[in-house]
Amino acid sequence: CVLSPGQLAQSRRGLVVGALEAMAAEDSAVADAAAEFFIAVVQPGAPESSPAEEAAAINGVVRGLLSHGERILGRNDPVATEDLARNVCKVATALCERDANAAAGAPAWDATGSTASLHGGEFLSLTETVLRLAEAHERPG
Repeated sequence: CVLSPGQLAQSRRGLVVGALEAMAAEDSAVADAAAEFFIAVVQPGAPESSPAEEAAAINGVVRGLLSHGERILGRNDPVATEDLARNVCKVATALCERDANAAAGAPAWDATGSTASLHGGEFLSLTETVLRLAEAHERPG
């Protein structure tokens, strides 16, 4: 991807929102493609824009994943929600790989030494959601 998450959110907000919604599509090919889109956008080494734009974009994706997680766990139907749960976990993992410090709750720092507005609490909630999804979709051993 040639645009950073921040640039993409600024210039193509509808695409980002649509991809978040598409992750919940009944067609697994559509849902998987949406997840792969986010994985490509947030992969380590992807371009970056300003820290504020990046933080806003990543936080938006995290909030979308948290919303999907709540919906999955609220349905309490592991079979019907398996594809979405898997995709939430895949994108969450990609976000953590991009910025392990933010995922661990540490503040992100830009070159000027000021704190960017990544919310570690939301990342920690996402980690908890991933663990709950893994538990809810556990396969008998």
